[in-house]
Amino acid sequence: MTRCCFDCDYFQIDDKEPSEITEADRDDGCAEGECHFRPPALGTESASGRLLGEFPKVFAIDWCGQFKPRNK
Repeated sequence: MTRCCFDCDYFQIDDKEPSEITEADRDDGCAEGECHFRPPALGTESASGRLLGEFPKVFAIDWCGQFKPRNK
């Protein structure tokens, strides 16, 4: 296990729970996901003019100081 987003408990791909993410996801090109360390922040505006909450987008190879190993 490396200290990168892919191996972190806060990393999420396509509405999968961290425990459901496998090495095959990385091999299949799921290199992007969301960091769920902090709550969503205000991001893009919807068609109705409201701001939507978004989690930060990260690459699987990114890393930060909040790394928490994912239980596989």
